[in-house]
Amino acid sequence: MSGQQRHFDRDFLGSEPRRSKVHTRHQKKMEHIKNGAQRPPFRHVPLFAQVEVRAALYPTEERVKVERAVLALLPDAKFESPAKDGRVTGRAGDLTRLAQIVRHARIRDTAREVLRHSIGQDGVIRFYLNKQAATAARVNFALPGGEPLGSLDVEIRAREPESLIEELTWIEGESDERLFGTRKPNHAGRGPGGRPGR
Repeated sequence: MSGQQRHFDRDFLGSEPRRSKVHTRHQKKMEHIKNGAQRPPFRHVPLFAQVEVRAALYPTEERVKVERAVLALLPDAKFESPAKDGRVTGRAGDLTRLAQIVRHARIRDTAREVLRHSIGQDGVIRFYLNKQAATAARVNFALPGGEPLGSLDVEIRAREPESLIEELTWIEGESDERLFGTRKPNHAGRGPGGRPGR
């Protein structure tokens, strides 16, 4: 052989070898921790917030039916006395029922994207729901002014709106993988059935 050094693997030329892609769940989790400064780490939050729902009351509608539509999604809603402008206004705090409806309807991915884009600069989540669908305890997102009989205008104020949205649309396994880099996170503080303790 000649005295000249021969290299059989060009990947190892230079000061350090080429880094391989992350494959294992542990490595993914370490990457999440490493990049934590760029995005605040997710933590589970209770399904409670300050919720206000407003809806226009048309001449062909009965006030009690509009209130029932709100109660179908937010059972703890309390309503103000009838206003002169004919609007129905209710306030609630428990979002458990809304999360259950979204889960059973299998629209959690869609709901997550809609709600994420509904966070205003002030941190308030504002979105619109089809009034007739709500009467049947269904969640159907609407565009402002796009419903013949108006919509339910919803505002949610929470300390951590992004975490609340993740909780509302949580998918066991998929959300674990996406947020924690593993399907077996340590759900400290979560109550029965995998939901966060109150």
